[in-house]
Amino acid sequence: MGRWYLIALTLAQVPAGAQTPTFTPSFQLNPLPAPCTNGNSATNVVTGDFNGDHVPDLAIFCSNQNSTPPTAELSVLLGNGDGTFQPPLVTSLASLTFSDNSPSYSAGYNDYPILALDVNGDGRTDIVFNGYGPDLELSNYTGPSCNVIVLFAAADGTLGAPATLATGLGYLVAAAADINGDGIPDLLLDGASSFGGDSLAVMLGQSGGTFSAPSPLPTPAGHPFTSIGLVADFNGDGRPDIVITDPNILTGVIPVWILVNQGGGSFAQPAAVLNEPFSGGLPQFLAGDFTGDGELDLAAQVGVPYLLYVLLGNGNGAFQAALPALGVFGPPLVGLDLNGDGKLDLAQQDNYLVVFYLSNGDGTFQTLPVVNLGALFDPTVVADFNGDGKPDMADTASVAINTTVIATTTGALNGASFATSEPLAPGSLVSIFGADFATSNAEAGAIPLPPALGGVSVNIGGFPAPLLFVSASQINVQVPWEVSGSTADIVVTTAQGAALAPFSASIGPVSPGIFTTQSGKGQAIAINPDGSLAGPTGSIPGLAVHPAQVGDTLIILATGLGAVTPTIADGAAAGDTLRYTSATPTVLIGGTAAPLAFSGLSPQFVGVNQLNVTVPVVAAGVPALQISIGGIVTSNLVTIAVGNE
Repeated sequence: MGRWYLIALTLAQVPAGAQTPTFTPSFQLNPLPAPCTNGNSATNVVTGDFNGDHVPDLAIFCSNQNSTPPTAELSVLLGNGDGTFQPPLVTSLASLTFSDNSPSYSAGYNDYPILALDVNGDGRTDIVFNGYGPDLELSNYTGPSCNVIVLFAAADGTLGAPATLATGLGYLVAAAADINGDGIPDLLLDGASSFGGDSLAVMLGQSGGTFSAPSPLPTPAGHPFTSIGLVADFNGDGRPDIVITDPNILTGVIPVWILVNQGGGSFAQPAAVLNEPFSGGLPQFLAGDFTGDGELDLAAQVGVPYLLYVLLGNGNGAFQAALPALGVFGPPLVGLDLNGDGKLDLAQQDNYLVVFYLSNGDGTFQTLPVVNLGALFDPTVVADFNGDGKPDMADTASVAINTTVIATTTGALNGASFATSEPLAPGSLVSIFGADFATSNAEAGAIPLPPALGGVSVNIGGFPAPLLFVSASQINVQVPWEVSGSTADIVVTTAQGAALAPFSASIGPVSPGIFTTQSGKGQAIAINPDGSLAGPTGSIPGLAVHPAQVGDTLIILATGLGAVTPTIADGAAAGDTLRYTSATPTVLIGGTAAPLAFSGLSPQFVGVNQLNVTVPVVAAGVPALQISIGGIVTSNLVTIAVGNE
């Protein structure tokens, strides 16, 4: 009988080729439709939903500073949802001029961003950026002021003509967030690098797409000209906090503070979080959960030399001391979860290559081998452009579609029937499906079955599951007898040591499935008295196969018939004594009940039910073989052959 069990399990497996033991991200670089016209060159890119269809789009800023007069435009590339984009919808910015008749496209020629946000609450992303305004004459500054320019998106994704919502400001727009919790985005303003007056301010958004006059924000004592680094909710209260820094590089250190949001648009006094030596340029900040603990952490890239400092968040707006710095390259970093483990990883450009930093889960990173995408690519924005649940990247010229095989658990089915609508039963054999489980195939070589194979282990409902087989995409296990309730989490720990996100499976007292030669349908593993398979003669080359006869005793191999008496340990075979199913099934051959002599566990194998039945009087042919138990009837696509001798 052992050979039939091996046939059943082998046919239930879907082996995959061996995987490399080192995680390697994979991306396919595809060119974008050319976004610029009139000889303009692309300088900035942002992502948003400009036509409100819930598919990420791109907006690209283009300019030609050498033309007379200089030209500028914004192009929207609507996403198709499959990683491709439509031809650009171009909005000219030629109307934006100041005293020397040059276009006012300060974004793209300084460090302040073009912002993508829904200014007027219509569900479509608009564009906000800095323009030049009337001249200012202050005690420490004389020159152009700043205007706030908005391009409102229409239903077709086009951007309207530039609208000036605020003018004559002594600030530059640096970030946007809902500071006061009214559901309307506000603008954060930074005056440190260009203008006199207060260093930081906020303009509160108002219904209909307008903003209040600027209100000053707190600055640290002795540092009147701080600069906004980023905005994120570091204490989990639903209100965005602000990270600020002092751009005065003459001090030789990088002082960083956090302004904790007190609600209603007010902030606590600045609290220092970092003060490290550095030289060269403003730092770049990133917020993300680098450890998977649910708390937001802070990273700061400084240079030269280029170093990345990580400060683990405590969840209350405070941070632990900076971890030892990681050497990085100069270009800006983007955050994305490369391996689906819930911990933010990083990417940046290094000449024609892309460098990835894989989170170790403790605030440190593993620098992965560089990836050559075949063309110059600068990771700038991150979004799921093709809807497959994995983060993609884009710059002004290309989109990098994520083709990485990410370790994940996608399903769990009865290992005999593969029925998608039935629960899993305690003690039964099941197949778990997903990706990147194991680095090579492995099978259990002895009974009792082990709790790990090839470095892979599985926990079901809080109990370790005995393993029969593991591959990159499938694991065959026994559901522990102790599992109870209506649902249970399946947690796979991969050969790389990563515990994957839980997969919730339905649990029931029984879930019958008959082993077959075709993974849940076709010829059943039903054994004639002479040890042959009860199928059409010669139907399986190399095996003894002939029809059963009326009155013959058949042994049917199944799984999922539920609890047995006496009980048995997980992963063990029932060779020491007969064990009977607590519930008695009905076996149907061609719709006729077959007399049942025994229903219990196979004495030799783990998780396999054995049914001894007598073939009833049925017409010769290839009738359906079914099991009915606990209100569940197995598929009528499982068959045996009955002769007419």
